[in-house]
Amino acid sequence: MSRPILNAFLAATIASGCATGPQMTYHHAAASPALPCASQAACDAAWANLQVWISQHSTWRIRMANETLIETFGPSKTGYSGGELAFSATRLRNADGSGSISIRTACAWGEPTIPCDADPRGAIDLASAAATGN
Repeated sequence: MSRPILNAFLAATIASGCATGPQMTYHHAAASPALPCASQAACDAAWANLQVWISQHSTWRIRMANETLIETFGPSKTGYSGGELAFSATRLRNADGSGSISIRTACAWGEPTIPCDADPRGAIDLASAAATGN
C-alpha cells in the first residue's frame, strides 16, 4: 500500500472512532475545505502552526498529535462543558511532499438543542488562517 493511501486509511480509521467507550454526538460542527500545501516544507510549517494554534486556543488539551492527526479531548458525555469546542485535524500527504490539511471543530452534546457557546465556523476560519500564515 502506498504511503499516501496508508496515511489516509489510518487517519480515517482513527477518526472513525476505534476507541472503546461511549461515543460522543457532535453538534454545531464546522469543517474547513481541504487546505492545500505545495511542498513538504509548506505542509510541515502549516501543520506545526496549526498544532500551536489549537494548543493555545482550545479549552481542551490535545489528546493526540502525530504526523497525520491532531485531536483534542472533548467534553464528557455526562458533564456540562459550557459549549467549548473540540478540534480535530487530519493531514494527507502526496508522494511529492505536497498535501492537504482538513480541520474540524464541534461542540459535543447529547442534545442538539443546547447551544454552543463558541462559534465553530469562526474557529475554523481562525485555525485555517493560523495554519496558512494568513
